[in-house]
Amino acid sequence: MYYNSGGTCVCTSVAPVQSKIIQGTDNMGTCPSNAYRASKLVTTFQFNGCSPGTNPASDKTYFVSSPGECFSSCATSGQAGFAPRSGQADNQLYCLCAPSNDVYPPQDNSRTCGYSSFFLYSHSAASSASGVARRQMREKLNTVRRQRQSARLNYCPREMVACMIPQSGAYECIDTASELESCGGCMHGEYGASRNQTKGIDCSSLRGAVLGGVTCQDSKCRALACEKGYYPVRGVCMPRARTK
Repeated sequence: MYYNSGGTCVCTSVAPVQSKIIQGTDNMGTCPSNAYRASKLVTTFQFNGCSPGTNPASDKTYFVSSPGECFSSCATSGQAGFAPRSGQADNQLYCLCAPSNDVYPPQDNSRTCGYSSFFLYSHSAASSASGVARRQMREKLNTVRRQRQSARLNYCPREMVACMIPQSGAYECIDTASELESCGGCMHGEYGASRNQTKGIDCSSLRGAVLGGVTCQDSKCRALACEKGYYPVRGVCMPRARTK
């Protein structure tokens, strides 16, 4: 898909020539007004064409930030459609989800739809069923995640983890995002948690780091000072190359 903030949108299977690709004007990849943003999507939806000149179902539409978000939202539906919002930023799109029996016949298949019409897509019943299964699995995983988080909060205050104390059966509450000796996780396992968990790191034992010259920031060890023969590289002390 190629989209221009001036309102032109095109769907095609032909990739852009490498020489035509330019860098965005900022770290968000914003394109100049005279350029198109190219997006590659992997989806079971197939393009049908442009909708008639008027919004096919304005009462069923909502806003999304990208076509990919629209396809994800419509994963359990037989049809999906999106359209740019007139006069809005290029990340503001209308999205329409509809069952297969709600027929929105395309006006044409030119792959260039304006503000007043939708890009219409459809996929098979099998793909819709697969989308239902994926959504149910996501909901199940989210439920398990919330239950684990709830159990963790029952043991310790918020943002802290119940870490096992070795050979005692007890636990202590640790902020693994900043704890020097249990950085990124519990050194001896999390109390009441499953086996699959991230093990912490004792930052004070980092090779080449000066005693007291290490910290734990955002669950990662970071060396601030290194011993002789080492030099810091992205928070890690690296040995210097030996000279003859």
